[in-house]
Amino acid sequence: MGILLGQAVASGPDKGQPNPYRRLPKPKALAACIDWSGGTLETVSPGAWADSYILPGRSGIPPRQDAVARCEKFNDTPQRCRCQVIDADDANVLELPSEFARRAAAR
Repeated sequence: MGILLGQAVASGPDKGQPNPYRRLPKPKALAACIDWSGGTLETVSPGAWADSYILPGRSGIPPRQDAVARCEKFNDTPQRCRCQVIDADDANVLELPSEFARRAAAR
């Protein structure tokens, strides 16, 4: 997650600015495209990413669903990685695929 928070926004009016996720109001979610095909937890690096939030007093698409949909829109390597929610309301919700967890445990 630290890798994503250190990246600059790639498009839109905030292009070039630091990732704003920590400052967004809740409810919010952060999704990233993660390639689980090899490596360890220390070497897994995310690709495309997107965040989503709902302004207070408004309704809309749930942030988790919206963040994944937006991540998939920016993902230019869908054959290599899949977008998944990694943080919701400042809590780590990353779920490791079982095969990756087995490989990591065997090392």
